[in-house]
Amino acid sequence: SHSVAYALIGYQMAYLKYYYPINFTNEMLKNNKNDQEINNYLMELRTRDIKIIKPDVNISKEDFTIENNSLILPLIMIKGITKYISENIKKNQPYNDIFKFLSLNKNLNKKNLFLLFFDIFSYFKSSYLLYFLFFLHLSSLNGVFNTLLFC
Repeated sequence: SHSVAYALIGYQMAYLKYYYPINFTNEMLKNNKNDQEINNYLMELRTRDIKIIKPDVNISKEDFTIENNSLILPLIMIKGITKYISENIKKNQPYNDIFKFLSLNKNLNKKNLFLLFFDIFSYFKSSYLLYFLFFLHLSSLNGVFNTLLFC
């Protein structure tokens, strides 16, 4: 009877994975902390032509979410972004511009800012590096990142 129960669970999981791939994968990702397995699940979604939206300060939540048949990755997928930082970013959503983002998220270090600025606000790294440094300078003049620039 023990093997029958496992067979039934395996059959149900296969059914859900085939007919509801995004929902199945979403739940598997929520319960998984292994980077390699997460990458395997995301690659499988890509092979099924399901859109995966990278972490975004305006739409990402604390965990993986589904919206418009797309999987939205959480901010904690970015190395260096902790659950605490992710919760603070989510609390002040939406961000219309980088100035609002910088003024409301004072606890980010330079590396986190660099990743979020270029990857989430969709600026090109080569042409907007000067703008990024300018934003950091302006924010430091306003007292937002005084210690950040001189550490």
